[in-house]
Amino acid sequence: RQSIKKHNGDKYLAADMWVGNVVDFMCHHFELLDADEHTYRLMENDHKNFKYSDYGSIHEVLDKTKDGICKYFAMKFQGSHKIDFDQLVECCSTVGLKLNKQQMITLWRKFDKQRNGKVSFTKLIRLVEGGKLC
Repeated sequence: RQSIKKHNGDKYLAADMWVGNVVDFMCHHFELLDADEHTYRLMENDHKNFKYSDYGSIHEVLDKTKDGICKYFAMKFQGSHKIDFDQLVECCSTVGLKLNKQQMITLWRKFDKQRNGKVSFTKLIRLVEGGKLC
């Protein structure tokens, strides 16, 4: 066992391991595609070392575009509607949010507590407006 170094000579740290990142091990490029439940929980509970799993910083970004998010859902989904992860990504992209895949997953996990893959878009709006779920 040995530590693997980046091209600049620095060692890879835990903070370099986040979904969507591309790491280079011995001239082989690997994109980190997913993580297991335990890893997501670890990153969300240790957001000082895993900055892309810090819900507080994600909420600050969301707060700046909350009007755009509310308008997007009001125009796109009139009445009650459930959204999935891909629709959340589309919304964030449409309103100009530049969140990476790990941040999107952290946001999704925040309001899909039951892990059923669909949530009411009003839940997202409450999350954006109040910072926590009602």
